[in-house]
Amino acid sequence: VDPTKRLEVAKQKAEEYNTSIELCRMLLKKDWKKVSEILKGLKDQDPEAIRRVVLGYCQSILLNGTVNDDCGLILESFMEPFFNSGFPQLTLACYIVCQNK
Repeated sequence: VDPTKRLEVAKQKAEEYNTSIELCRMLLKKDWKKVSEILKGLKDQDPEAIRRVVLGYCQSILLNGTVNDDCGLILESFMEPFFNSGFPQLTLACYIVCQNK
């Protein structure tokens, strides 16, 4: 990265990460309306990178000793890579989680 743009790129990546974390929180609440709004904002991001953030977030909750069936459902829904179907597969995984009440 061009040295003059490093700070800008770092800020953008931090914002993307924070938005992905907010997606995780809304998935755990199963709030499809908010999840869909977040997804619209992530439309230009790499769905595989988002998938990995979601996996890491839920894994962290479970490894802290918290029993959380919703984290297990999210891990199951996000386990397979999104390389083939991209953003539509991310959207479907989120929808399945939110509708499984």
